[in-house]
Amino acid sequence: MTKYDVFVDAMMFEKFPQEELEILVGIAEDRQCAAGSVLFREGDNATAMYIIQDGVVEVSKGKRDDVQFVVTELKKGAVFGEMPFVDASPRAATITAKSKVRLLEISYTDLEKNIGKNPNLGVTVYRAIARTLCTRIRQTTSELSSFVIP
Repeated sequence: MTKYDVFVDAMMFEKFPQEELEILVGIAEDRQCAAGSVLFREGDNATAMYIIQDGVVEVSKGKRDDVQFVVTELKKGAVFGEMPFVDASPRAATITAKSKVRLLEISYTDLEKNIGKNPNLGVTVYRAIARTLCTRIRQTTSELSSFVIP
């Protein structure tokens, strides 16, 4: 599967014009992680977002006494690490490879440079991130309502 195919198959990028996808393909770097490796920890400075090409990662949040609570698992086509691109915040969760994982890494610095050259790319990226976050909020609201509503 080519980098372009990975972007096309990722829900976040499905509505991107071809020209803008090609820009992202040009800045995306292949990355591999062994099962059990931590890609980043909650609170780390953020420098990139990722698309899962193959494998599974676990998203976890810290609790008291360094106990981790698994929030969800992400699989092929999922995008993670996009929130700090919007608000420059530290990582909101820890990401651990549950299996061998192949990723595409999109550097925030490279993305910002390309948005500076192509403002339409910025509109498309921010709109895609907003759609992704809206979907996650709806899912979370639905899941939480099952705990609250009898």
